[in-house]
Amino acid sequence: MKRNKLHTIGLIGLLLLVVACGDDEYYYPSVKLEFVTVKSGSDGKLQTLLPDNGDEMLVSKDRTNSTISPNNSKRVLANYEVLSHNGVASATIYSLQSLITMTPKFKGEEGYGELTKMDPVDVVSIWMGRDYLNIILSLKAKGGYNMFLIF
Repeated sequence: MKRNKLHTIGLIGLLLLVVACGDDEYYYPSVKLEFVTVKSGSDGKLQTLLPDNGDEMLVSKDRTNSTISPNNSKRVLANYEVLSHNGVASATIYSLQSLITMTPKFKGEEGYGELTKMDPVDVVSIWMGRDYLNIILSLKAKGGYNMFLIF
């Protein structure tokens, strides 16, 4: 008798659970997370996005409202969606993260060798993207924690 009640209650609970799950109207866009170069206009707002493996596209919407120096470019880690309207690709930017980018110094140039460090690091990943050498490093820190840096 108790077993039948438990099965009946379980079956009703399962039925309610299945009925409660309906179609959600929220649509999560198909986004990409990758290193890109963004360029700004004369007002400093982002106008174009250039992925490492792709063509330059206009920024149709920047949900971060980011600005950089006017008429400049910057290397960032971007979470964006590619949209196509009448055969023209554009991008909606959802998030941006600044990266540490270095301007190379040549031997004999002022500042050459100042950034040489001898800290213990592990190279997690390294690859070429456009004109950039992308490196992800894991820094060994006190307390056994690792810090990840992306260049």
